[in-house]
Amino acid sequence: METSKSSDVKKTPKGDVVLGETKSSPVTEIESSTNVHTSDSVPAAPKNVSKRLWEKFKLLEKRTDEATKHSREKRIKELQKKVLTKVTEEIQDDAGKVILQKYDVKFGPSIKDSPRKQQVDKTGSCTSGDNEDQWNEVKELLDVNQHLEVGTGLHRDKTELEKKIDEAVNRGDIQTAEELSDRLANRQFGKKISDAVEARDYLKRKKIEDDSVKQKKKKKLHWGFQEKERWETKGNM
Repeated sequence: METSKSSDVKKTPKGDVVLGETKSSPVTEIESSTNVHTSDSVPAAPKNVSKRLWEKFKLLEKRTDEATKHSREKRIKELQKKVLTKVTEEIQDDAGKVILQKYDVKFGPSIKDSPRKQQVDKTGSCTSGDNEDQWNEVKELLDVNQHLEVGTGLHRDKTELEKKIDEAVNRGDIQTAEELSDRLANRQFGKKISDAVEARDYLKRKKIEDDSVKQKKKKKLHWGFQEKERWETKGNM
């Protein structure tokens, strides 16, 4: 019976015996390469798991890996194009647009050609420090309407975007579901920014009105004596 491996025996001039390199037969090489390929491509199924269910599981795992392979930067660029119209409709204030531009939320030519933008280009009065101050003012008011959303999640009707997310999840289209989820998150964040800017403007107007009311009030003179009230006079005793 022939062996799959053969070795060469050599003798040195001193009489020592040296074994040469072993040579594998073609049949053994083919078998080993086949075993490596099968073990790398399809792992063995665990115990008490049928082969059909294991193959189905590996197929779903492969589809999930392919769906989530897209890079984060590419997804953000695609979402910015889709959410641009919605955010532009909700945020009309130039200050809010400047704050969003700081976080790479790009607007169309409306902000570029706006009078505020032209004034900034001419005078250079709006600096990074001003943007930071504006962001700090708005950041404190991001959750200004949070108390209105408590206890309404179970009773309110789902939006069209939320229904599309549920349909994508039921179909198993994970990539579409993630894109729609990111769109929903961007829409909610844009709504928070809009509400925060509106609340900031309201507080500023309220402060100006309160200051004007205080200025209209007459100042009391500080006399050396205090005049008695009517009920303290002798005639009413």
